[in-house]
This record gives sequence, C-alpha cells and structure tokens, in this order.
Amino acid sequence: DKPIAYYFPHGLPIQQEYKDEGLASSSFGELFFDHYKLIDYILDIMNGGFIQPEKYSVMCRDFFKYHDSSNSKRICHSIIKTFFPDLNK
Repeated sequence: DKPIAYYFPHGLPIQQEYKDEGLASSSFGELFFDHYKLIDYILDIMNGGFIQPEKYSVMCRDFFKYHDSSNSKRICHSIIKTFFPDLNK
C-alpha cells in the first residue's frame, strides 16, 4: 500500500464539490486544500517510512478486487527496456 494525497488548490471548482458531496470521506487518501498542510503530511509520511494510514489501507482492500504487488518492478523493467536497451543484454 502506498500513501495517497490529493491536493486541490484554492479556487478549483471541484474543491466545493468534494466538500458538498462528501467525497472526502470515501477517497483513498487525505484531501488537502492548503499546500502547507500537504507539505506537513508528506513530511510525516516520509518520516514514518511511507506507510499508508490504516483507514485507507482497509478502504483499498475492501474496494479493489485484485492487489498488485509487482507494479513498481514492471514499470522499472519497462523503462529500462524502452530507454536503456543495451542494459538488457
């Protein structure tokens, strides 16, 4: 599980929609409308070892049928294959 943070700068039309429709309570990560709070959150996550808060881990497990634990490995291999083909030899 990777921590997720959503940032909506002040003035975006979607900001009020998220507040009005209660989407903040059903997102898979923290919502931020203030960049200072976002930075504090990122620093806390970094200092905590990039662990996703448990409430979001539970939401993700309950929502998604399949869980992929090798996506980062596949992305790295694809980047190497595409941009550094000589490394594959």
